[in-house]
Amino acid sequence: MPVVLSASPLIDGAVPAVAFWWHLTREALPATVLYALVGIALALLAFRLLDWVTPGDLNKKIFEEGNVAAAILGAALVLGVCGIIIASIAG
Repeated sequence: MPVVLSASPLIDGAVPAVAFWWHLTREALPATVLYALVGIALALLAFRLLDWVTPGDLNKKIFEEGNVAAAILGAALVLGVCGIIIASIAG
C-alpha cells in the first residue's frame, strides 16, 4: 500500500499519523497554550481581587509574616477558580 502524505488531514487517503500531527500542531497545541495563559491570568486576577477585598496586604501576610491561615485562604481561592476554569474548558 503506497503511503500518501498530504498537507491537510481533510484530503482522502492521508496517513492517520499525518492527520494526527496536523491536528496536534495546528489546533490542539495552540488552544492548550491559550487556555493555559487565560487560566493563569484569571487565577492571578482572582488572587488580586481577594487581596483587595481582605483587610491588610495578603502578600505581606503570607510571604513576610508567614501567616499559614492567609496562605490556605489564598490557595483555596486559586484552586477553586482553577477548578471552575477546568470545568468550563472540559464542558
